[in-house]
Amino acid sequence: MTVPIARVIQAYISEHWGRDFFLYSVIFIMVLLLITSLLLTTGKRTATTMNRAWLVSIAAVFIAYTIQLRSNPEEAVHFVQYGFLSILVYRALTHRITDYGIYFIALLLTTTVGIIDETLQWLTPNRVWGLKDILHNTLAAALALLGVAMGLSPAHISGKPTEKTGQIICRTALVVVILLGASLLNTPQRISWYVDRLPVLKFISANSGLMAEYGYRYDDNETGIFRSRLSPEELEQTDRQRAANAATSLDELPTLDDYREFLRRYTPFNDPFLHEARVHLNRRDYYLTSADKYREHDTAEFLRRMTIAHYENRIMEKYFPETLLKSGFLLPDMTVSQMKEYASPAARYESAVSKTLITRVDERQVLWITLILAGSLIALDRLLASRRKT
Repeated sequence: MTVPIARVIQAYISEHWGRDFFLYSVIFIMVLLLITSLLLTTGKRTATTMNRAWLVSIAAVFIAYTIQLRSNPEEAVHFVQYGFLSILVYRALTHRITDYGIYFIALLLTTTVGIIDETLQWLTPNRVWGLKDILHNTLAAALALLGVAMGLSPAHISGKPTEKTGQIICRTALVVVILLGASLLNTPQRISWYVDRLPVLKFISANSGLMAEYGYRYDDNETGIFRSRLSPEELEQTDRQRAANAATSLDELPTLDDYREFLRRYTPFNDPFLHEARVHLNRRDYYLTSADKYREHDTAEFLRRMTIAHYENRIMEKYFPETLLKSGFLLPDMTVSQMKEYASPAARYESAVSKTLITRVDERQVLWITLILAGSLIALDRLLASRRKT
C-alpha cells in the first residue's frame, strides 16, 4: 500500500531529519530486539550461553550490514520489514508444521513476497525493480529465522522435515524459481513484444525502470568500470555512424532541468545509445556544477565530486567521442584539466550508470538454470509424494 508514496515519505524524512535517520532507526530497532530476545531467553530454563551468543552474533551481522549501507541507508529499512515479516510467517506456519522444515518454508514464502513487492514497484511510476532489494529481503529473513531457530530455540519445533514438509519446501521453492526466473527474463525486448499485443500495458514502456537487462562490463584503466547495453564493437560503430544525429538530439534538451524529459523520449527500449550517453553526461555535469559548494568547507566531498565528473567525462571522451565532439556538451580544455587535477587516482572508479545491467550471465543461461532448477524441484516433489504413499 505504501509503494506509490514511499518516495514521498523518504524525501520528507531526508529533508527534515536527514538520511542518517534511516540508519540510526534500524540500528536502534536491532538493539531493542536483541535486548528483548535476551530477556526472553533469561526466563527459559533451557536457554544456554550458546543461544545468547547466537542472538548477539546475528544482531551484530544485522548492524554491520546496516552500516555498510550507509551510502544508501533507506535500503536498511528492508531488514526491519522483512525480518519481522519472516517471523510472522513462521508463527503462522507453526499451526501446521512443527519440524525444522518450517524455517525453510518461512524463508521461501518471505522471499516470494519480496519478489512480488518488487514487481509491484516496477509497475508503479518512478519506482524500480531491484534484484539487490530481493537479496536484502531474503538475507533479513534468513537472519531473523536463524535467530529464532538458534537463539530462541522454540521447544515445539523439532525433528527433521517429513516427506509432507519436504513437498511444501519443493513447491514454495518452485514458486520462487519461477517468479525470479520470469523476472530475470523480462527484458526490454520481451516487454516490447507483449506490450505491442496488449496495448493496455503501454504504460510499462514509458517507465525507465526495467526488471532485467543484459549487457557488457567495461574494465578500463583510463575510465574505470562502467556497464553498457552495447558491446564494444556496437558502441564504436553506433558512435561513428550516428554522431551527428545523436549530438543534435542531445542539444535539444541541454540543461539538467531537461533531463527527465530527455529520458522520457529516449529510453533503454527505443535508444539505448542516446539514453546511456545522456545519463553519463548528466552525472558528469551534476557533480561538476555541485562540487564548488564543497570546495571551502568539505575538501573530501569536493574531491569526490570532481573525481566522478572527471571519470564520467573520460567515459564520454573514449567511448562516445564523435557524439561528444559534435554536441554542445564538450567541455572547455581548462575545465577538463581542472577535473583531472582534482580527480583521485587512489580508488578505482565504478560508474553508477547502468549498474543494474546483468553482465555475468546471459539470457540463455538464465533460462536453462531456471528450467533445470524447476525440473529438479518437480522431480523431487514427485519422489517425496511416492514415498508418502508407500
